[in-house]
Parts: sequence; C-alpha cells; structure tokens
Amino acid sequence: MELPEGWVWADLGDLAKSVKNGIYVSRPGTAPNGVPILRISAVRPTQLSTDDLRYTGMSFDEVEAQDGIARPGNLLFTRYNGNVKLVGACARVPDHAPVVAYPDKLIRVTLPPEVDSRYLCYAWAWAETQRQLRQHVKTTAGQAGISGGSLKSIRLPIAPLAEQHRIVEALEDHLSRLDAARQGLNRARAWSIPLRRSMLAGLRDRALDSGARLAPLEDVAQTSLGKMLDSKKNEGIETPYLRNINVRWGEFDLSSISTVPMPAEQTRKFALTAGDLLVCEGGEPGRCAIWPGSEHVMAYQKALHRVRPTGEATSIWLALMIEESVRNGRTRHMLTGTTIKHLPQEKLRQLEIPVPPSTVQSQLVEEFTVLETRTRRLHDATRASDARAGHLSAALLSRAFTGRMVSQDPDDEPASVLLDRIQAEREARGSKAKRGTRRPRKADATAPPPAPASTPSPATAVQQELPL
Repeated sequence: MELPEGWVWADLGDLAKSVKNGIYVSRPGTAPNGVPILRISAVRPTQLSTDDLRYTGMSFDEVEAQDGIARPGNLLFTRYNGNVKLVGACARVPDHAPVVAYPDKLIRVTLPPEVDSRYLCYAWAWAETQRQLRQHVKTTAGQAGISGGSLKSIRLPIAPLAEQHRIVEALEDHLSRLDAARQGLNRARAWSIPLRRSMLAGLRDRALDSGARLAPLEDVAQTSLGKMLDSKKNEGIETPYLRNINVRWGEFDLSSISTVPMPAEQTRKFALTAGDLLVCEGGEPGRCAIWPGSEHVMAYQKALHRVRPTGEATSIWLALMIEESVRNGRTRHMLTGTTIKHLPQEKLRQLEIPVPPSTVQSQLVEEFTVLETRTRRLHDATRASDARAGHLSAALLSRAFTGRMVSQDPDDEPASVLLDRIQAEREARGSKAKRGTRRPRKADATAPPPAPASTPSPATAVQQELPL
C-alpha cells in the first residue's frame, strides 16, 4: 500500500520509547488499600475504563520503583485474553485519568512527543493493523496471548505530526457522533427484554381472566432428561445430539452439533419429534425452544428437559408460559445450586401454568404473535443500524490511515524527519533503532511545529462518500 507523500511506514518498535509488561500483584483487593490497579477487562479497543479497579496494597513509591504506573498518554495493550479478538487490544490512558498501576497481563507503551498517542491508538484499531496483529497471536491451554516483541513488529502508517493532530480531531468528531448513536441503539435494545417480560405477563393475565385453570406442568406434559454422556461406553451408531448451548430463547443454534454413540434402544428413547419442547436444566435454567423436526434423528443430552405436550396444551402455549415464568421470577424458588443454578426435573414438573381452552389458547397466541412480530422488527432494525455504524467506523479509520480524511499540507514537517529525530535520541541514550521504509518529502524544518488550529473536515462530506 502506497502512502501519501510525507508519510512513512514504521514498526511500533521504531516509535516506542519503552515497551513494558505490568507488575504482578498476587491478590489485588476490592477494598481501597494502596495504589489502585487496572483489571485486564479495563482495556477494550480505543477505550480504557477505570470503573472497576482493584487495589495493590502498595504505596505509590513502591509501585513507582517497579515502573508500574500507567500515565496519561501511555498506550496499554492486552497480553492475554480468553477471547482471541481482544488479545492485543489497545487503549490510551486519558489525560485526566486517576493514578493507577497496570497488571502483568497488560503491556504499556510509552511514546515520544513526535508521535500523537491518540493517533497511534486509532491506527491500531484500523483493519490493516488488526490483520497483522492476528498473525502474531498464539493460543495455548485455551488462553490466547501476544508478546511485547510481537507488538513491536507491527507496522503502522505514520503521518507528519501536524497531520496526525488534524486526523485525530476529525476522527473524534465523527466517532463521537457514532458513539452517541450506538448508545441510543443499545438503550433501545435493552428495552426489548422488559418489554417482552411485560407482554408475557399480560398474556398470562388474559389467560387467567378467561377462566383458565392453574395446573402443574406434569398434568399437561411428559418431561424427561436426556442422555447422560459416558466416555467409557462407546457402543452403537454415532448420533447427533443437542446440548444446552444449542438451545436459545425460541430457537436453536445448530452451527455446532456433537455426536455420541448410541445403541438402537437409546436412540428411540432420546430421539426428538417435531413439537417437543427443550428446556435448559442449567446454564440459564428454563431457557426453551420448540424442536421443529428434522429428516435425521436428533437426540438430546441430560442438561436438557424434553417437555412433550399430552394434548390439553399446545407446544407454543407451554413455551410461552414457561418463558413467562422464568422471565418474571416464578421459577426462582425452584432453582438449586449456589454459583451454577439448576432447574431439577421434579421442580419443573410442579411449575404451575394457566391452561385455557384450546380455542382461547389459539386466539391469545395469535394476538401475541402479532405483537412479537412488531417488536422483533424493531429489534432487528436496531441490530442492522448498529452493524451499519460498525461498518461506518471501519470506513472512517480506513480513510484516516490511507491519507484520505484530511488534506496534506506541503509545509508540514515530513514523518521521516520525526523518525530521524527519534532514532537520534535513542542513539544519544545508547540504544539502537530499526528504520522504517518511507517516502520522504523535501523539507527544511528541523523541529516539529506546534499543533495547528482546529480544522476538522465537514462531517457530511465524509459520510456521503463512504461506502456502506
């Protein structure tokens, strides 16, 4: 990729004054005691949160002696994370951040004044930088990680310092609007859960008002748990089976289906038929969906209850009433366990649900389906808009770091001069630096000019030209 005149390609290692892992604290406390320390979850792409701090139990001087303070303008990168997409995430310590230490699962990068740390943080989120980063992430024992040495090898497009300031100003103008819009979308989506809870409660109330009787689930359906997996018994035909993770609210995720050997009698016992209701026993106890049927045999594991209607209530009615009971806390007293909750079969069988006549069930389900369709359209629209905002954010970063967001100024000091100055300072300190490839521009300046006056590009111009 060819850069605009005056820009250079440079590795992070060409730019950084230091790249250092954080300090080790055995058991950071929750009670205020000593210098606060960030958690690894504090770092997300371009965002640093100081809302959930722990405490080192050490004084400032003790932490400072280990060079463990994260100062405003420093960049922090995640070394390890269970989510590979968050490994190497970069956030900048805000200008007015409190005094905090950073843990050994984070890497701190200190930059010289010749590089705007805000610019570099945004450049790190650019898709091209992320593509490079993913090639360096290593996974062992279910934990993904990256080393400081790998971070230093990531190549970045460096603009003249004055242009870096202009790019940051324009990006923050556009991205702040996008962030505000996405927050509004998140609030709208958050309302979908209490709205559905209210709709389900109204459905139950209408059933009771119609004269429906309250009956335990075992009166209107048969319940049974699925196959217990036993690695020592591997006889029979490989049979696909559903797990807890395959059951979502009202639907199935069939992207990952496991198989287990089953003899013929077990296959018949645990095979699902169309209309069977699967209810999660653990995980999110009570989460349920109706099996639509399939041309191949499908079984289910012991972590799922199969609820099969016996005739008085339909599958859809049972599914809605079980969901209503879960969402409105009617099953809370039935759950067992402390950390991990479970809904035992004997408890589920005693769950009381209203059972109106079949004609009333059909009418209520039909009316509920109309309301559900409308709310789903709203939810889908917010998801689509949020995805569009994500694409727009990526397009803004692409424009910014290919030199198309703000105009180039021939009077700006070329970035090659910045690299020369950084290298000279390193050599003066007795360290060596590797040079980046660059496309120089003729210039007389020997010192970086002050940041120019605010000149953000018009928001509408960028938004109109971006491909969505």
